[in-house]
Amino acid sequence: MERRRNRAYGAGVSSPARATNDVIDVAARATEPAQLRQSLVEPLRRLMGVGPLFLASADPVTWLLTGGSNADVSPEATRRFLAHEYGVPDLVKFTDVAAAKVPMRSLFDAAGKDPSASSRWREIIEPRGWGDELRVALRDRAGVWGFLCLHRAEGERGFSPEDLAALGTVLPELTAAFRRTAALAAARTGASGPGVILLRDDLTLVATSGSAAELLDELGEPGRDGDLPMPVAALASRLLGERSPQRLTMRTRRGRWVTLHASLLDGPEPAGIAVVVEAPTPTLILPVFAATSGLTPRETDVVAALLRGESTRLTARRLEVSEHTLQTQIRTVFGKTGVHSRAELVARLLPH
Repeated sequence: MERRRNRAYGAGVSSPARATNDVIDVAARATEPAQLRQSLVEPLRRLMGVGPLFLASADPVTWLLTGGSNADVSPEATRRFLAHEYGVPDLVKFTDVAAAKVPMRSLFDAAGKDPSASSRWREIIEPRGWGDELRVALRDRAGVWGFLCLHRAEGERGFSPEDLAALGTVLPELTAAFRRTAALAAARTGASGPGVILLRDDLTLVATSGSAAELLDELGEPGRDGDLPMPVAALASRLLGERSPQRLTMRTRRGRWVTLHASLLDGPEPAGIAVVVEAPTPTLILPVFAATSGLTPRETDVVAALLRGESTRLTARRLEVSEHTLQTQIRTVFGKTGVHSRAELVARLLPH
């Protein structure tokens, strides 16, 4: 264990305790999802002694990836991982760790020390000379906020129980930070408009129309040109895997609510993929807003009633509570969502 730590940090450069504190400090300071992910790359590499790694934000309702940052993972490798994730049955998928009692597992452990049982290992990981893969879901009671995918740079040694324990010490702070930055992004307002993105089956961009070109920029990572934005790539990859229409509602990095609808184009030849980008209805926004704000099911019902413009008396009767109790619930909703009035709350849920 100590040999691994020394190799990961470099002689006298850092320590496990220092690396743990660095991860927690970065998680506490971040205010933007992309900033959080990118700032965590090096502290996580030092903490876990890993090489290539991938950090993704996720939609808390559908678990689709809404943004990603990485180290030593090429765009080509990212496309292959996404296509495999949404189109090929395998061990330790992101959905598996998101639903597991313990939301982290290594590929070597799941494969019984024989990683060749995994097609992901045979086709993507081993050809690149990487080692064991550890996948982690960042989740709480409100939803799944992101995923980590960590790789050994060498193939001879898997992740140990001590490694999982080290990551477990910072998992609550990481999850809280991913949720907090998602909520801060959801608190910003903006406008959204219709547009169409056309893709080939290999996820290369063919054309855009309407406001889609601008939205592609907003959905991508700041300062990165040419790569298909993670939410579009993830949605299209799931579409190709499941062969059925897919939908994702999210905030762009500039604060606009958008809904992406992905479907296969019909034709005598494989015609590719169409992703329609449009302003969502409040009905689509509400589940994401409720999850990022930590609203209970009853509090979500209260917000839905406010969106419909119901009177306090009608809502109290329908929810079978007193008007006094309802007013208390409304104040709790205000506190969780950071607003001070019904009008301000409703404005948060309307695309502008």
